[in-house]
Amino acid sequence: MQPPRPYPTWVLGGLLLTILLVSAGAIAYRTATSLAHAAITPEPVAGHVAPNLGAAPTATAAATTQPDPADALPHQGDSIPFNEPIPPPVAPALLVEPPPTAAPAAPVVPSRPSPTPAQLQQALQTTPIVMYSTSWCGVCRKAREFFSENGLRYRDIDVDQTPDGWSKVVQLAGQRAVPVIVVDDKVMLGLSPDSVMRAVARSMERRLGVTGIAFQSK
Repeated sequence: MQPPRPYPTWVLGGLLLTILLVSAGAIAYRTATSLAHAAITPEPVAGHVAPNLGAAPTATAAATTQPDPADALPHQGDSIPFNEPIPPPVAPALLVEPPPTAAPAAPVVPSRPSPTPAQLQQALQTTPIVMYSTSWCGVCRKAREFFSENGLRYRDIDVDQTPDGWSKVVQLAGQRAVPVIVVDDKVMLGLSPDSVMRAVARSMERRLGVTGIAFQSK
């Protein structure tokens, strides 16, 4: 039997290094496990008794705590129990409208001075008058005399001598009859001195911007 051969130095060093690494890994594993258990273990809460899962349940006295007054008020998103009174809604703010301002007073338009006799005569002579007539119409002759006696200028249209003269008469008066007298925009069939002078007065008032003009026909 031969004596055992000595191991080389590098073999002994490697074995020692392996033992050290295995020991360090075991220590690190145990440390990590202890920290994990400490992290998941809940801390005891004051006034709360942790249940004993391994033993039969026993009656424990509930810890009395002073309720927070703020917990009694409903928060946004909380539901209100049906047996509790609902707080009254907050009344919306009233909008007070400012009083209406008084409308500005209308400007006072000064009255126009009364027209002079010369202005009245000028307005009388420039009153637009048209008479549709014929040469054989007796009323038409009387109308011509009336216009001359009252200083009225007029345009005399003989419907027999004017193309479409009778068509114009029918269009204005609604019938085939003469004379048809038009004072400004007032259409009259036949001769009525009072009606003619009233129409002349209204035309003069409109053009002079006054009121109260009246005539006494001759």
